[in-house]
Amino acid sequence: RRKYRKFLDRLLPILHNRLGFQAILSAQLSYVVQQELAAAAADQRRPLIVLHKEALDAYGGILEIYRNYKFVGTKVLFYNQSIREALISRIEGLTSENTAVVGIPRFDYYFQETRVPQAKTVVFFSFFPNDKFTATIKDRGRLEQLQQAYADFHRQVMEFAARHPDFHVTIKTKAAAHYLDYVQNIYLQSQTRALANLVITNFANAATLISNSAVVIGFDSTVL
Repeated sequence: RRKYRKFLDRLLPILHNRLGFQAILSAQLSYVVQQELAAAAADQRRPLIVLHKEALDAYGGILEIYRNYKFVGTKVLFYNQSIREALISRIEGLTSENTAVVGIPRFDYYFQETRVPQAKTVVFFSFFPNDKFTATIKDRGRLEQLQQAYADFHRQVMEFAARHPDFHVTIKTKAAAHYLDYVQNIYLQSQTRALANLVITNFANAATLISNSAVVIGFDSTVL
């Protein structure tokens, strides 16, 4: 860690001389490499801004893990107020003055365009149990209840599509194959016939789906 810090102390002035940068952007504040980068930038009075990506723990996870973190940068930009307040109360160095809520930067253009959703079009952004809080739950009975509830949520969306063939329903998963397999297995177990109006995909563009849909469904999402 000391060697890395010495490396940064030498590197930042060289990069500044060559690139003339005005600030350093980071996507997280918790990893050791980023903490050392923030400390090096602070010592050299170089602004470091964190575009904080997410913190689902703010919605009921293990928030105590943040107690050992310390922020020495210039500014942290959060997705929403809930995450901001949760981390300000736990991370030394975070205050209302050096934090702000800016939404999701990659969706800025969404608000600049005219949104014309298609009638009777629904998109459901699927969620995977182990990506949420089930990995932190030790009680087997409680874990099984949550896994069942997660699957039931997906089934309800599929049943809606089955009862309303005039609606076009898309279930969007993350890209990895196990996310897609999870939803497809629920579909095969719950539906006795193919649904022409239901699409299960892991590659469709999320922003386009949101723009084109009259209804957007999600769960435990820091984006939605």
